[in-house]
Amino acid sequence: MLTFYHSPQSCSNGILLLLHEVGAAFETRIVDVRAGNQRGAAYLALNPKGKVPALGLDGQAALKAHGRAEVVNGLKVLSEMMAEAPYLLGRFSVADAALFYVLDWTEQDGGYDLPANPQTDQSAPGPRSRSAPLVTVRRAQK
Repeated sequence: MLTFYHSPQSCSNGILLLLHEVGAAFETRIVDVRAGNQRGAAYLALNPKGKVPALGLDGQAALKAHGRAEVVNGLKVLSEMMAEAPYLLGRFSVADAALFYVLDWTEQDGGYDLPANPQTDQSAPGPRSRSAPLVTVRRAQK
């Protein structure tokens, strides 16, 4: 079961909306950043950076439980799914807008370089055409 660690009125709202929109099964735990809960030992065990949002899987931090390789694989699958689709769910939705939060989150963790997607020709951040999947914008240099 996914656990989403969330601070209302923060950028984690975008990820919360994305999880709802794609129909993910998850529970929400509120992190009171004003009280400093993100700096407590229990939260730092899940996210050593002490930032929200965080995603847990079966009581462990998702990145610790499954590692960076799993995140990269998930982003590759998402890129392939979107290769010919202009939007995540077939129409523009909050999920498309939340991808900016997802990419920012991965960037904070050092970034995840993706292989080139033959369906797109975009190789650098900047204005994105709706025919190019957002997750392919940052790709590994060969």
